[in-house]
Amino acid sequence: MRRHIVNLVLLFLIGAVAALVWMRKEAPEPPPEPLLAESTESIQRVGFRIPGGETVMAARKNDGWRLTEPVSAPADNGVINSLLAAARAPVTDRIPAGEVDLSQMGFDQPERYMRFDDVEIAFGAINPVTKKRYVLMGDKVLQIRDPAGASSYHSHIKLVHKDVVPPGRKLVRVERPDWTLERDDDGWRAQRNGAAAEPVSTERAAAAGEAWTVARAMWTGEPNRDPETESVVLHFAEGDTVELRAIRGQQLLLQRADFAVQYHVARNLTGLLLDLDAPPEDPAEGGQSEPPGEGIMAPAGH
Repeated sequence: MRRHIVNLVLLFLIGAVAALVWMRKEAPEPPPEPLLAESTESIQRVGFRIPGGETVMAARKNDGWRLTEPVSAPADNGVINSLLAAARAPVTDRIPAGEVDLSQMGFDQPERYMRFDDVEIAFGAINPVTKKRYVLMGDKVLQIRDPAGASSYHSHIKLVHKDVVPPGRKLVRVERPDWTLERDDDGWRAQRNGAAAEPVSTERAAAAGEAWTVARAMWTGEPNRDPETESVVLHFAEGDTVELRAIRGQQLLLQRADFAVQYHVARNLTGLLLDLDAPPEDPAEGGQSEPPGEGIMAPAGH
């Protein structure tokens, strides 16, 4: 009987010790807090400014993001998402700004300033030991995992939507000096200028109309200062027109002045888009998929 009582007491003590050890067991370390507490879905304006360079801002609209500075143009939603991702960058350290030499962290000449709604954040140097980026937000210096995508853009050029005909717009007419392509209730029709001009088949007109409707840049760049450009005038159902300046070469370059951008289109579409020639056998071929020395930072969005 006494042994039975001793065993019960020992069992109780072992259970109590185990419970105490379990209670004192360290809780798992919580994940790092993000740079901004707000979700990216709640952010309505995002952009950046480069000291001595452009200020670039985009605003969320019902049909997607739109650039508001330095031009008004539809924005590439995929690129905008890479900027928004910086707002969720994990913070690994917080230091009161008054306790450090800000110039030693690159804040005497910040690389850029990023803005999320009314919050502006200065981006300083990268810590050579931790490989984390110093950022200054309010009166705190933070270290974050460097959002490489957000740091790759230095102007509005890469943020412009890649579609030559902007999303939501209906193209109804394309004019060149020697031909006109027009959409009616039955589809696309084309007419070359001049009494002796060769007629354009319905199939060729349909192919050209579709090609212009879905034309998309492989990438966007700064407009070339090439004097040898050709005129293409696009007419939209809303009644407005846009003139593009075309340059033939390794890619078909289409310059749009009001967006201050140049679309780099696959060169094998040149004949169909500019001359109403036969469509290419494989529209996916005929140009590089990305500009030399640059990777695509984020998938394009509509």
